[in-house]
Amino acid sequence: MKDTKSINDRLKSNPLITIVIALIGSGIVGYSFNYIASKNDREDNYIQKYVETVEECQDQIRKLEKRLTVVENGLLDLPFPSWLKDRESNIIWINRAYVDQILKPSGLDETDLLGQKGECFGEDFLDLILKNDKEVLAKNKIIAFPEEVPGVGKGVSYKFPIETKFGGVTGVGGIWIPYDIKKALKNRIDLK
Repeated sequence: MKDTKSINDRLKSNPLITIVIALIGSGIVGYSFNYIASKNDREDNYIQKYVETVEECQDQIRKLEKRLTVVENGLLDLPFPSWLKDRESNIIWINRAYVDQILKPSGLDETDLLGQKGECFGEDFLDLILKNDKEVLAKNKIIAFPEEVPGVGKGVSYKFPIETKFGGVTGVGGIWIPYDIKKALKNRIDLK
């Protein structure tokens, strides 16, 4: 025989079923709220950690910028021409002495050199400095090269690998000291 009682009639006749259904329902609702709340907490924690990480990175960038400014300003005033290049030998930085002692006497300015390899000095000199840069990168050590800068004079370039603190090499730096040091330092420092 088929039971024809409706669900409402059954619930009215047996309050225990109503209580069990209410407990199950409230458990599901409670679990759902708890799940959503814990998920939101995890997302909030993730966002907070992300914000803290970004702030730490920004703080590190500010510190590095200060250090870079001090280093760059110190290098700018070296009395001898100096430069920094990337791994492909593109010049990315030169100091004031480079401008005064090499570029100006050659009738050039920074825009003729920065971002270039040195094409403005002619093909023969370019081939020489690129060969020297490759040797420094290959041997990963400081090497002194006699170099005659066209239109400027003879001197010695001390070239060195620019290393990261993890041991990788990111480029080549150098300083050129002319053989006639007194002439090069005229009006730059007091010689006794």
